[in-house]
Amino acid sequence: MPNEGLIASIQNLAGSFLSIVQTRLELVRVEIEEGRQHLVRLLVLTLFSIFCLCMGVFLLAILLIVLFWDTHRVLVISLLTISFLAAGSVLWMMTLNTLKRMPKMFEASLAELLRDRHHLGG
Repeated sequence: MPNEGLIASIQNLAGSFLSIVQTRLELVRVEIEEGRQHLVRLLVLTLFSIFCLCMGVFLLAILLIVLFWDTHRVLVISLLTISFLAAGSVLWMMTLNTLKRMPKMFEASLAELLRDRHHLGG
């Protein structure tokens, strides 16, 4: 009869372990899904904003060149080129900085697993 208690205890322990693993895997799945949704939204908004900004800047550049065509066309084209290169460089550096500061994936899952390990005495 003592073996039956031991077997039941082992089964309960295994069930608890599987329940913990299942919960952690569900957390990872939720984090992946949330990350994917944020990424898709970010990409769509970024593409539309880049398109609109590029069209606006392109049309503004053409307008300025046409306005100063008879007097200072080379100066205007030079200033526009320098401005676009400077703005592009600043935006590129901001993009790299944003990518470096992005939160790490699975941060919550790793924290939960660390807490589980701590509770189990590991």
